[in-house]
Amino acid sequence: HEPHSWNLKQVRNTEISSETLIIRRADAKPLTILGMNVEWLRAVDGFRIELSQEALNDGSVKISVKALDPLPEVNKGFYGKVVLTTNVEEEPTIKIDLLGVIQLPRKGLR
Repeated sequence: HEPHSWNLKQVRNTEISSETLIIRRADAKPLTILGMNVEWLRAVDGFRIELSQEALNDGSVKISVKALDPLPEVNKGFYGKVVLTTNVEEEPTIKIDLLGVIQLPRKGLR
């Protein structure tokens, strides 16, 4: 998989992030992701995400992420690992660094 880490950059709302991750097999065979979860190493209290996948025509899989309501009222960085369970015998588990920052929209000038 490339890149080796997934940077969501600034999470400002609960829409699907424009930052996606494409996973493909080195042997070009179709990839199946059997399970996905996040192991938080530096979590933000109340911050939750939902992972989704889409099979692409070339056999790869596109992973998307969406922050869930309510978004915490803090500006703070997060770090964890996305853990994918795949149909590849040689590497059934893939761990990808996940990072970013919750960046609340600035309030109007006072």
